Amino acid sequence: MLQEFTKSGTWRIYGGLDPEILIAGHSHTFAMFMALQQNKKFQGAIGLVSHANFDKQIRPDNEYWDFIVEQSSGKNLAISWNGNEHNLHFLIDTKMKFNSLNLNSGSKYPFVTLSQIKESFRPTFYELELILSRFPDRSKICLLGTPPPKSQTLLNSKIQDDEFFLEMGEKIGIQKKDIRASSNELRIFMWKLTQDLTEKSAKELGCVFLPAPAESFERNFLLREIYSVDDLTHANPDYGLLMLEKIAEFFGVSVG
Repeated sequence: MLQEFTKSGTWRIYGGLDPEILIAGHSHTFAMFMALQQNKKFQGAIGLVSHANFDKQIRPDNEYWDFIVEQSSGKNLAISWNGNEHNLHFLIDTKMKFNSLNLNSGSKYPFVTLSQIKESFRPTFYELELILSRFPDRSKICLLGTPPPKSQTLLNSKIQDDEFFLEMGEKIGIQKKDIRASSNELRIFMWKLTQDLTEKSAKELGCVFLPAPAESFERNFLLREIYSVDDLTHANPDYGLLMLEKIAEFFGVSVG
């Protein structure tokens, strides 16, 4: 049996306390947490580590990852790593447009190499390397793909009510009345790049990459609206249910 809470009481395992699969990571695990709470058939086979008190949301810290290392010993582990880097840098439409390989923003804009763009994401993947280095055996770990971006139309209908991105806009001189989401093309390009980098990290670090479910996005790689939660970047419990099913299938674990 696993330990339900960390010593500080900050983090807790939900679902099964003797699971075959443990799920951990950042904010995109919340869709899976909600799906796990709503679907009892998964609760014996899958455990998920998240906040013990959702009124006090903090990023996973050293205690969290030490707990994951300890509790996942001998078990299958699925990690959802960050997944919002491209949104932090590129969700807001700005005057600083550019072209790159497979990204055409217009002939008047400068060309930026893929290596330069990848370098902007380097800090989060360096942190991932440090976290994964704590696990003595990474052969039973999979890194999860994160939800694809939402449509520009959907984002523009919500962005003026989103305090986080309004504050970000103010910091770069964009007032509330002028804030808009960047193009679908740019955000899809950046999302694909982060997924490629996650897959590359998985291969280099002895893990496996499990991409976002193909049925969750449209042909143009935008998240289907039926899987969108009411914010700018996250998916809903139906998407979380898709992920639970894919994770169980990937590890060959029967549920229900």
